[in-house]
Amino acid sequence: MKLLRLSVLTVLLLQLYGCAVLLVGGAATSGYIVAQDRRTAGTMLNDQRIEVRIKDYLTQDKEMLEATHLKVRSYNGIVLLAGETTRADYAQRLNDYAKAETHVREVRNELQIGEPSEMAYRRNDVALTSRVRSRLFSDGDVRSAAVKVTVSQGTVYLMGLVTRDEADLAVETVRQVEGVQRIVRIFEFVKGD
Repeated sequence: MKLLRLSVLTVLLLQLYGCAVLLVGGAATSGYIVAQDRRTAGTMLNDQRIEVRIKDYLTQDKEMLEATHLKVRSYNGIVLLAGETTRADYAQRLNDYAKAETHVREVRNELQIGEPSEMAYRRNDVALTSRVRSRLFSDGDVRSAAVKVTVSQGTVYLMGLVTRDEADLAVETVRQVEGVQRIVRIFEFVKGD
């Protein structure tokens, strides 16, 4: 939660100061990602707010929280709900809440009905996320900062504002990463730069 708040603060500061001078180290990397992102700073902030609000909604219901492992991502007003929950009505409630959020244009509900994943699976997802991001970043032909990666039980969800060529290249790059079981494209397409 602290990291999310720090990210929101970073976007706010960038918006307030017009992306002035970037700091060295982590902030420079963040600045690079923000500079490569095709969303406006306001849209990035809205996406972060959407994610926080949906997570907060889940934490307000202790029973639903204990029965759910949720990964929520928002990109340009498109919300991805991934993970597992024990009850279909929980998945529907999260879906309905997300749809009602301000600035949400679409919800992709990929929640699986079943027991929340065990920690070992979650660690595998974290490791796979790292490998996918590294591969996208190291491939000079892929505009990696324009692609948001989420992994749940070996399924890689790719979101972003990309050209069709960038999308195809990103998918082909991700296919080469060991451990990827499935790729779901949730891209919006823009004309080539």
